[in-house]
Amino acid sequence: MKEILQRKAILEKLGGFRTLKDKKRGLKRRADESTWSKRVHVVTLPFPAPATVQDEDGEQFATKRVLAVALNSSEQAAAPTTIKDNLRRDAVELRKFVIDRPDACARAADTLRETMPGLEQALRSAGMTTTAFIDMFPELLSRSGRTISAVRRALRRLNIVM
Repeated sequence: MKEILQRKAILEKLGGFRTLKDKKRGLKRRADESTWSKRVHVVTLPFPAPATVQDEDGEQFATKRVLAVALNSSEQAAAPTTIKDNLRRDAVELRKFVIDRPDACARAADTLRETMPGLEQALRSAGMTTTAFIDMFPELLSRSGRTISAVRRALRRLNIVM
């Protein structure tokens, strides 16, 4: 009972809490996976039961499964961007280049390297070839042998006007 009252006092003092995230699978959690939720819930007083806390939406949580935090606690950082997210901008630029005329992979990649100087380093650090880069975005680019062309149906989705 002493621990329940201590948790209650800390929650009342700080005014906010994060909830414990459930394990998705297996017994162990990845080292880089967050343990607590990103959202900061606001404590609603009075407590519905001795070991239960209620948030501003009316949801109830066990106090032993929440982490008391200050209301001005900052949000957690956004999820890290993936290689695909970083290279998508370059794929859109390449698509603009080959939209009117299909081109050889090597010539199109050379043009893109000239206009986007960081692409070659990004592909090298990802351990990726130019053809693998093109194949990574089938919704934007298509490759037939050594010729690449733009996928037409992506025009409306990306708001690209011809």
